[in-house]
Amino acid sequence: MTNKIYCKKQFSTQFKEYDKTYNIVATALIESLSNQSPYFSLTAEIWEDGKSRNNTGSGGCLHDEIAKHLPKIAKYIKWHLTSMTQPMHYLANSLYWAGFSGYCDGKKDSPPKLDYLKSTCIYGAIESDNNFNIENYLRVNEWGGEDILTNVDNKKILTEWLNNRLPELMNQFNLEMIELFQEEYKEILS
Repeated sequence: MTNKIYCKKQFSTQFKEYDKTYNIVATALIESLSNQSPYFSLTAEIWEDGKSRNNTGSGGCLHDEIAKHLPKIAKYIKWHLTSMTQPMHYLANSLYWAGFSGYCDGKKDSPPKLDYLKSTCIYGAIESDNNFNIENYLRVNEWGGEDILTNVDNKKILTEWLNNRLPELMNQFNLEMIELFQEEYKEILS
């Protein structure tokens, strides 16, 4: 597998917690594995000051810690794992969390799950999202007396909306990646 890094930027700071000082380094990347479309990731490492970085206390998708300690890059968290063409499995994952492709068993973290749906489709990233109340198009519980046709209509409307907003969403992604990586990213687009 060939890994190609197109853009890379790091952000770091120190913070105190429980009378200890820690270092956090967040890495923003546009990279590609093998022949896949380049994608954005934002990850971090945290380790106690004075200890080796090789002795990392934690690392990976530490988005809560990035937002807390590096707020100037928090706005890019929403784009984690978005490729140059779409968020990861954009339509399939969105329909899953809306309840149209998964187990709607009523458990706490099972579909339909509005906050997971919003995160998956990056709802709120573009201004036109204000004109579509996504909550109205989740799968309804047809075994509780709802008309099953409502689900067919909701799935169709949600699918059309997701597909129609994708170009605007990707335009916003490109604008924010240009803001983050500047000329490096512009070269990828050309």
